[in-house]
Amino acid sequence: MAAALISELARALGERLGNHVKAAFSKILERLSQLAPVAGLGVDFATSSSLGKIFSAGGTLSHKLAEELSTGPTLDQLRRQLRSVLAGLVDQQVLVVIDDLDRLTPDEALEMVSLVKSLGDLPNVIYLLSYDEIKLAELLRRATGINGHEFLEKLIQYSVHLPILESSDLVQLLDADLKSSLGPLSQSDSDRLELSWYYVLQYYLHTPRDVRRFINSLSVARSGVADYTDLIDLMLLEILRIFEPTVYWWLRRNLNLVVG
Repeated sequence: MAAALISELARALGERLGNHVKAAFSKILERLSQLAPVAGLGVDFATSSSLGKIFSAGGTLSHKLAEELSTGPTLDQLRRQLRSVLAGLVDQQVLVVIDDLDRLTPDEALEMVSLVKSLGDLPNVIYLLSYDEIKLAELLRRATGINGHEFLEKLIQYSVHLPILESSDLVQLLDADLKSSLGPLSQSDSDRLELSWYYVLQYYLHTPRDVRRFINSLSVARSGVADYTDLIDLMLLEILRIFEPTVYWWLRRNLNLVVG
């Protein structure tokens, strides 16, 4: 994961900030690729274990790999070079945006947060992390066994909490997406959609992501059965399929009990 992020930074920044920046990242990447085969070794980019510690890590090294690791600059030295290059940037800063951290598995979330922590002190590099704090804290708790909120407090320097969306904002978003996807609704469908929102949809569609997920699912479902189904009924079925799969599959298996 560290190699993937550094590789992307080297590519993107090399195009904008010059080959000397790209070369500094590339040297780090090359060294990490040499360290990767060492069995059982986790390289902490922040502390950059010395070669002595690396060789005592219990890994089995081939002669070629041992030669590569015992020659050339250490990871510590390369990291200092990279810091020096980035510190020399004038009126330029690097913004790294990492989205959807709360949608990872517990282990993946811990790996990504730990990676940001390891790379977080690079000069002129700023990280913008997007996540649901409650969900991410729970993922970290499951991965580490410690308080996830306290874990994040040690990493995040400044938190910005987005305002909670009003129900009317979600209605407008849903209405706009429906018109874009399905075209204008008849007056009858509009009236029934309003009732469906009041009795059902508002209890499941809480975020813009929920709305987009629902609209995408509805578009796919409707593409094959539009001529054979009622639009509002199909909407309600898709809501059940997405958010209440147990109820949805019960209906499918017991259709004759609920319809004539």
